[in-house]
Amino acid sequence: MNPARIQALAAPPTAAPPIAAPPIVALAGLLACADGFVYLHGSPLALPPKEQAALHLLISEWPKVVSKERFAQQVWPGQDMSDESLARCMAQLRKPLSRCTRLRIQSVYQRGYRLVVPQEAALPALPTLVPGAVHARLLHDALAQPAHVAVLTHARQLVQQRTPASLQHAEQLLTELIAQAPGYLAAPLALAECLACQISSGLALDCTPALRGLALLDQVRQAAPDTPGLDAETAHLLDCCWRFDEAALWHRQALRHAPDDSATHYYLGWHLLATGRPQDAAQALGAALRLNPFSVSVTLLLARTLTWLDDGQQTLVLARRLHDTMPDNLHVQVYRLACEAFVQPQPELIEKARALLSSQPSWVYAGSSLAYTLARCGATQDAIRLVTAAKEHPPGRRINYLGTLLELRQQKLARQWLQDALQVGCGQLPLVWHLRENMLAHEHPEFQTFHPLLPGCSVDALGDERSQE
Repeated sequence: MNPARIQALAAPPTAAPPIAAPPIVALAGLLACADGFVYLHGSPLALPPKEQAALHLLISEWPKVVSKERFAQQVWPGQDMSDESLARCMAQLRKPLSRCTRLRIQSVYQRGYRLVVPQEAALPALPTLVPGAVHARLLHDALAQPAHVAVLTHARQLVQQRTPASLQHAEQLLTELIAQAPGYLAAPLALAECLACQISSGLALDCTPALRGLALLDQVRQAAPDTPGLDAETAHLLDCCWRFDEAALWHRQALRHAPDDSATHYYLGWHLLATGRPQDAAQALGAALRLNPFSVSVTLLLARTLTWLDDGQQTLVLARRLHDTMPDNLHVQVYRLACEAFVQPQPELIEKARALLSSQPSWVYAGSSLAYTLARCGATQDAIRLVTAAKEHPPGRRINYLGTLLELRQQKLARQWLQDALQVGCGQLPLVWHLRENMLAHEHPEFQTFHPLLPGCSVDALGDERSQE
């Protein structure tokens, strides 16, 4: 995979129907459907009406040239269409199209426009959506009373916020939902996902949440073994408690049963990065991003993984594109700053980091990301203050400051926090250890004794099988 060709992000979805009608034409991940909308892997593209209709027509007529007369009939019915208005529509359409697909709009002189598909693919080919295909996980979530679905949807949104308070609230809501609707299997699956997120975010003090999550998934498996997402969630919980060999078996099964689910590839990417295989992790996370181009979590983990492949240049591109798409998202602002500090540390980043600190972001990675930015750019005392405040955090969360401590040359404290995280027995330590900014610890003689003790350092459980999927 050439990371310089990683696809940009798509525009956020509109409030159109969540499940696509039977598709007319499928092209490069886009579906032109009978309801008049264009869908990207099951989610409608957020386009103005005329751009939506124009893209629908271009896909439906591909690979033919769509004449100006056809655009006038289909996109401007009963209205006057000038060459300038058509050209403006195509120009506006090219922007979101370039962010989410490899399709390009070609102008054919004096005839019209057509879609072209470049020969090169930015990522490995994904399964082709066939007529009638739907997002199995979303459809399964919707098969319940509206009030229960609303609670589940809100809880999942809280999980995606990834703050200590939001994760705790999501756990409470889902626990209550399971008690109210014991037959609604999407609820224990979502609770297991919430618990895994708590663990991977460094909030767990021991393996108890992982054991609880695995017990929930066993209950779901006994009742309905074909529940969408069950294999992937099982694999990720096993990864979170460092049972990588067992997790690899479930990852293989998830790839067979749900290759068109973004979570399948995202969790596989987490597994591969935690076990020291960034090249394979980038492929898996790139596939996850193509299936869910709106996911902040997928984009950020892919960006971190790409630092291994090109010294951070593509990481910076991806972080900036995400920021352009979500300029008001504090998580994205914090991470972009950390990426810029990693690739091009500059004094002017210090004031930006201080400004973000004043907004008191609650994202679990905000403090460690801003501390790294400040340390990397020379604001030593600011970084030390954040490190001092982090001493109150659980060991699994403190380990996110490893890169900052290495920048500050505080090897003794880094060793202590590494030892503390190792004793927890679960969490994101293996993934953090394999991040590019922490390579100084791999090379430093004071950390050599940790290397054989760290989980995931010599695992190759998936072997060559993933390439055959």
